Amino acid sequence: MSQRQGHIVNDAEVAGITTSYALAKIIKLHEDTTSDARSQKSPSSCMVGDLEVVVDVTAGSPTQIDGYLTYDATGDNIMAGEFQETLLVSGLTDTSLLMFTVQLREVRTWPASETQGECYLFLKTDTGTITLKKARLHWSASR
Repeated sequence: MSQRQGHIVNDAEVAGITTSYALAKIIKLHEDTTSDARSQKSPSSCMVGDLEVVVDVTAGSPTQIDGYLTYDATGDNIMAGEFQETLLVSGLTDTSLLMFTVQLREVRTWPASETQGECYLFLKTDTGTITLKKARLHWSASR
C-alpha cells in the first residue's frame, strides 16, 4: 500500500507572542501554495507527523516555547498538545531565529464540525517576545 504525504503551513507571520496564550496571536495552518508551493491539504483522516516551527526572538531570551494545536479558531477543540519545547536551536547566520520540532506521530480524524485540513497553533514563551516565522505540520495517509 502506498503512502500520500504532505504538509500544511502558516500563511502569515504572527508577531508579539509573549508569555500567555492569546486568541489574537492564533496561527492558522492549512494548504497555502502562495506561502509554500508544496503545501497540500490533508485528508480528513491521516497520521499527523512532525510540527516544525521557526520563530524570531524580538525581545528577551526565551528558553522554552509551549504550544498546542486545535481544530477550531477559538482554541476550544484540542487536536494535540500541550508541548513544552526546551530544545531550541539557533540559526547559524541569524542567531535571533530559534527552531524546534515537535514529534506528534498520531492518527487524527477531523471532526465533521471543523474544516478538513485546517488547524490552529497557539504558542507562548517562558519569557520575552517572539514572532512566528514558519510552521509546517507534516501528514501522511494510505492511498
